[in-house]
Amino acid sequence: MVWITWRNANAYAAWAGKSLPTSEPWEKAARGAKGSAYPWGDAATAAKCNVQESGIGHTTPVSRYHSGVSAFGVYDLCGNTWE
Repeated sequence: MVWITWRNANAYAAWAGKSLPTSEPWEKAARGAKGSAYPWGDAATAAKCNVQESGIGHTTPVSRYHSGVSAFGVYDLCGNTWE
């Protein structure tokens, strides 16, 4: 999803009986227990996420980059939309 505000996401999470993660669990999910630079390790690799260098030019399904998944099983923590 793109163009959603934090307030909208938080309201949806509350409606669903959930909560948004704080920066600490989000960082751990993205960098792993070792604190890697990327969810898959320390080397930037365009084949592991949808970035400009991949040449796709549009968003992709969350499950497309299995090799880019974090150590905690989270997809698309890097790439796919402009931030």
